[in-house]
Amino acid sequence: MWEKNLLGCQTAKSLVRTIYFYNGKLFGIRSKEHRNLRVHNFRIDCNSVTHDESFSKTYHGGLKDLKYNPRVIQHICCSGKDVNHFPCIENCYSTYIEKVKDLAKSNEAFYFKPNNDEAVVEYYNLVLGINSLNKILPDLCESAGVSRKTSHCLRVTCATRLFQSEVEEKLIRERTGHRSNALLAYEKESSEQNRKVSKILGPPEVIVDDVVELEDDIPQLNSLRNSNSDLFDFDVPDEVDEILATMGLPGNNEITKTSTSSATGSSATLSCRLCI
Repeated sequence: MWEKNLLGCQTAKSLVRTIYFYNGKLFGIRSKEHRNLRVHNFRIDCNSVTHDESFSKTYHGGLKDLKYNPRVIQHICCSGKDVNHFPCIENCYSTYIEKVKDLAKSNEAFYFKPNNDEAVVEYYNLVLGINSLNKILPDLCESAGVSRKTSHCLRVTCATRLFQSEVEEKLIRERTGHRSNALLAYEKESSEQNRKVSKILGPPEVIVDDVVELEDDIPQLNSLRNSNSDLFDFDVPDEVDEILATMGLPGNNEITKTSTSSATGSSATLSCRLCI
């Protein structure tokens, strides 16, 4: 999406799409919570963006939330020493907030309608409603030529990617704000995790570097294979030929044997046929 300029700071439309997209993916913000965001919910520092939760589905600031602290999530934009990189999320957030901060003073909102003129990055004094916000991701997917996704998919992606990267559940809850076990519904194994589990449970693997054919280990077979003589090409003496020619076929002759039992004095006759 960055390559197609669907995300980025090039136009007012792409910029507001970028902020919406990463609010869901980086901070796990719910689709209905986007409309409740304000400029003061975000703090931009050098190489980081911090989301300070003041109102959400799980935090309202009432009596029930006295034992909870609002989420404060800092996203580090670049883990290395070089802060000059592309794409830069910190630059996108700072640019957007700079463009809408005056509009936000007179409106209880964070998202504003972008100017259709791609030559300027400006926003109208018109607040984007919940329906317009919910259309951002489906329209973005359609423009990118990918399957349609709803706004909730950003929150799902946030949790699922962290699970697949084996991040501790405690840290995932801090990102998404989940307090119940509904978070576990997003725990989906990746193909790499499946291979890892299969390797742990499967039999030990023996790596065979060289495959040797059986016949190469039998010198006798090699010598016979390389011999110029035919194994069944040999001479038979004339006497043997004559004997084989005059020999009759085996016949069935009956042999009778009488045996006497010493204990009873009785005799029994056994008959059998022998091939002679």
